[in-house]
Amino acid sequence: MNIQSFHDTIYTVIHDAALSLGHPVPSFALEWKHEKTFGDYSTNIAFALAPHLKKNPHNIALHIQEYIRTHHAALFHTVTIAGGGFINLFCSDAFLSSSFTTLKKKPLSSFFSTPKKLLIEFSSPNIAKPMHVGHLRATLLGDFLARLHTIVGNSVIRWNHLGDWGTQFGKLLYGYKHWNEKKETVEDLEQLYIHFHKKSETDPALEDEARKEFLRLEKGDTENRNIWKHIVSLSLKEFQQTYALLSISFDIVLGESFYEKYIPHIFSLIEKSGKSQISDDALIIDLESYDLPPGLLKKSDGATLYLTRDLASLYYRSTRFSPNTILYVVGNEQSLHFKQLQAVAKEIDLPHAPFIHIPFGTVLDKNGKRFSTRAGRTVHARDLINDVIQRAHSVGKEKESSASKKTLDAMGIAALKYGMLSYNKTSPVTFDPESMLSLTGNSAPYIQYTYARARRVVDKTSFLSRLFYTPRAYPSPSSSERTLLRAILEYPAVIQRCVDSATSQYLTEYLYTLSGEINAFYEKERVLGDTNKKRMYARIDLLKKASSILKEGLSLLGIESPSVI
Repeated sequence: MNIQSFHDTIYTVIHDAALSLGHPVPSFALEWKHEKTFGDYSTNIAFALAPHLKKNPHNIALHIQEYIRTHHAALFHTVTIAGGGFINLFCSDAFLSSSFTTLKKKPLSSFFSTPKKLLIEFSSPNIAKPMHVGHLRATLLGDFLARLHTIVGNSVIRWNHLGDWGTQFGKLLYGYKHWNEKKETVEDLEQLYIHFHKKSETDPALEDEARKEFLRLEKGDTENRNIWKHIVSLSLKEFQQTYALLSISFDIVLGESFYEKYIPHIFSLIEKSGKSQISDDALIIDLESYDLPPGLLKKSDGATLYLTRDLASLYYRSTRFSPNTILYVVGNEQSLHFKQLQAVAKEIDLPHAPFIHIPFGTVLDKNGKRFSTRAGRTVHARDLINDVIQRAHSVGKEKESSASKKTLDAMGIAALKYGMLSYNKTSPVTFDPESMLSLTGNSAPYIQYTYARARRVVDKTSFLSRLFYTPRAYPSPSSSERTLLRAILEYPAVIQRCVDSATSQYLTEYLYTLSGEINAFYEKERVLGDTNKKRMYARIDLLKKASSILKEGLSLLGIESPSVI
């Protein structure tokens, strides 16, 4: 049975109060306030209702204020009106206390709706190329979303969709068969691909040769298939090293090539729909009614395309695994592709689960420019990972830390993950290792330090003592206790916002705020050594819950919480 979070309880109160005015309730904001003069929460509901009711927002706010005082006096000790109609709510100590008790007893999943089955596609690197910075962001964001949906009770299938098919393999095959280049690593294969493009600039006929090589691959040519399998094997080995470094795992890893067996069925649906047409000897489907360019389904030489294979992939995943929703964690630049996929699937009546494209922005260097080498190539993900790890070791040396190599490596990985995930998913990420490794700013080391500090206090007391002295209620919390209590209670609402928006930014902002409140509480209040044992253990109880939230929050980001830092 699901229960309401602290935030949702207050939202329901405001909603019911607004509904008493006799009009459907429009969307409104309920904001957690850090400035005490504005209460624990503030809402703009009066302004949202004003145009519908054709009344002054202040008068609407007065009605809602009176409704709350009459029907929910136990939840709020004060309800005030400010700024012509904003309603500020000050929660009662009893309400805070009972909500904290509930939060301690219930798992996070109990605050969420009926579990669903999700399939999340993320990472999706291309065979024969090292993972680049875009794949790094896709990998970390996808891993976060998989962890997030798992903790709220959903069943998650982690899916890595490899780019192992297409005309680019024709180019690689041609180079592999005709040029005496090294072919022992993924970097060697990348150089082979670059070499092809340089050659084709002066010899355009190579492009036709590449298309022929891919067509042979598609039709099952033995030599091309064997070379292709070798290339895939080299790439998978390379990718796994990066995933192991980041502690990333998948349930299913399949390349585009896997779906070739389903392509005939897709084309039968296309033909049955009667929506396709031939244009310049290629098969297309008109999408003008969707305000989209035509969807290209088959080239003039009969070769399939990315869109065709994604239709097959969507069909296979939907019919084989029956997910409630599929999430595609793929960069902003693929937005048009997923709009076309959605439109074509509808036009041909493709059986499929609902799907959502989760776009994300680019990764920039600390000067706000796109990453590139002198040759103009994209920087590899492994280079950025190693850069942060090396800087973590430098920080350890500067601090004269006795931490082991393993610990400093982990510190670098944690800083990288937190730094990449602290941005809104659609915004560009600024890759700045110094900021990522800061011990005072919004960074993994700062959150980890706060966690370790809080746990040291909790661990200095025995479990039996905490159990015996911890109160069932907090009748009169001090100002700093109350502030920390409020921050703790916001946790389920923050997780809900992350689920609704498919972004990690709300969580990183919250962990940073909660860490600040923990440190402020620790500085203001005496905890260990307090002669009032019940008060001491009540405060330890607060630190215990706050630190457990930090640990769980970091875990959602794929970051460990060390006992010392």
